[in-house]
Amino acid sequence: MLTQVNQYSRIGPSVVLRPLLSWCVFVIALALAAVGSTAAAPATVGSTAAAPATGQLPAAIRAAVPATIMLVLAVPLVLIIHRRRGELLALGRPDRVLVGIAVILVCAGVAITPAVVAGWITITDVDLPVLVAFLATNTALALALEALPEELVFRGSIYGSLRGVSPSWLAAMAATAPSS
Repeated sequence: MLTQVNQYSRIGPSVVLRPLLSWCVFVIALALAAVGSTAAAPATVGSTAAAPATGQLPAAIRAAVPATIMLVLAVPLVLIIHRRRGELLALGRPDRVLVGIAVILVCAGVAITPAVVAGWITITDVDLPVLVAFLATNTALALALEALPEELVFRGSIYGSLRGVSPSWLAAMAATAPSS
C-alpha cells in the first residue's frame, strides 16, 4: 500500500500559538509605547520644540521613550517565545539588509527628486553635522520603534511559522493581514 505524505502535515499547536503570542506581545508593547509617549509629553501651554516648557523632557528623549519600550518589550519576548527554534525565525538572510537600504534610498530619491525639480523643495544650506545627527537619530528610532519589532513579529514569527505548514502564498497573506 502506497501512502502519500502531505507536506503540510506538520501542523501542531505551536504553529498557531507562537505566532499568535508574538502578535499579542507586539500589540501590547505598541499600546504601552503609546502610553509611554503620552506620559513623556504632557500637555503644556506655550511650549515649542525649540523651547520646551519648564519640567518637560527634551524632544529627543520624548521620542526615544516609545522606541525604547518597543525594543525592550517586543523583541526579547518574541525571541523567548521562539527560543526552541534553531533559526532566527524567518530572518536568516542578513545580506538582504543591504537590499532594503538600497530600496529605501531609491524610493527617497524617486519621491524627493521631482519635488526639487518642481521647486517645491529648496535646499539652500546643509549643516553636515546636524544632518548626520538627524539621520542617525531617526534611523535608530525607526529601527527600534517600527522596523525591528514589526519584521520580527510579522515576517519572522507569523510568516516563518506558517511557511513550513502551508503554501507560501497563504503564509504571506496571514503575515500581511494583521499589519494592514
